[in-house]
Amino acid sequence: GSMLRLGRKWLVTLLTITAALVLPGMGSAQNMFDKPVNLKVQVLPIGTSWYMFGATYSKALQEALPPHSIVDVVAKGGGVANIIAVQQHKADVALANLISTIWAWNGDKEVFRGKRYQDVRALAGGLNSAWLTPCVRASFFEKYNISSLDEVFTKNIPVRIVMKPKGATVVTLAYKLIESMGSSAEKIREAGGEIIHVSPEQAESLMRDGQADIYFEAGMPNHPTINSISLTTDVIFPDLPEKFIKDCEAQGLVLSQLPQCFKGQVKPLSSFDMGTVLLVHKDMSEDLAYFLTKIVCEQRDSIAAAHKAWEDFIPDQGWKKSNIGIPLHPGAERYYKERGWM
Repeated sequence: GSMLRLGRKWLVTLLTITAALVLPGMGSAQNMFDKPVNLKVQVLPIGTSWYMFGATYSKALQEALPPHSIVDVVAKGGGVANIIAVQQHKADVALANLISTIWAWNGDKEVFRGKRYQDVRALAGGLNSAWLTPCVRASFFEKYNISSLDEVFTKNIPVRIVMKPKGATVVTLAYKLIESMGSSAEKIREAGGEIIHVSPEQAESLMRDGQADIYFEAGMPNHPTINSISLTTDVIFPDLPEKFIKDCEAQGLVLSQLPQCFKGQVKPLSSFDMGTVLLVHKDMSEDLAYFLTKIVCEQRDSIAAAHKAWEDFIPDQGWKKSNIGIPLHPGAERYYKERGWM
């Protein structure tokens, strides 16, 4: 705790110093708000690409807001928790996954226990991409003489699946895949297999040592864990089951391609991009939502420079339904229309 507090204090000091330097062409924000603005931006713990985004974005906001404004980076949460934080006014702005935002809107029974979170609005989507990526030991398919994920779950093969701890969006999606095939954690155990939840580092050594057969990850080009696994282990990247694809598309998810980028991946993988969306509450003022959208679009290059994961973001596509999944805030819509993008 004390280290985080120190970090926060340091960041606020840094932001206070930089607040004096107003970026050219941003004077309009000074006129838009006649008094200081206080914002909580919820991302993910320190060390993540989402945290890097939060720090860079908050610095840009601080520079453009009136003097004595406070922009606080909240270094906790996740793709699901952040949506609830915005809905309950515990955060003003937050990053969330596109997929979990759609689940929240629809009141998904597993993830949100049937409760609908429809007070959230999007400012920008397509901020960074991460696809559901099944990484399978080639020797596992050979041993059972199979060639698809469908067969793994329909033939009751004793499979050892490894993934991150529960709560991560990729884990929820992997369980949905298993269930859409008519299987479950229980059925996998009964068949002599298991589902193991560990850190990516531990997952990597389990795959390498032959202690696990399938690793589900939120893959993106140059993903460090998948890269390491593919360089030390003979792996393949099979297609997703057709039935699972149909189930997801029925919920409003859109298939897209993970480029061919890993050793053992013979073609682009058609999968679901978990996506990243910037969210606010529907009651936020139109001016503030406009301003927040303007900064994320106009600071795209400095955000991408802070972390490569954000190079995916194409500001003029930020408003598209396939990137946000839920309604845009009217302030964001005003910005996109003003730019002639919408």
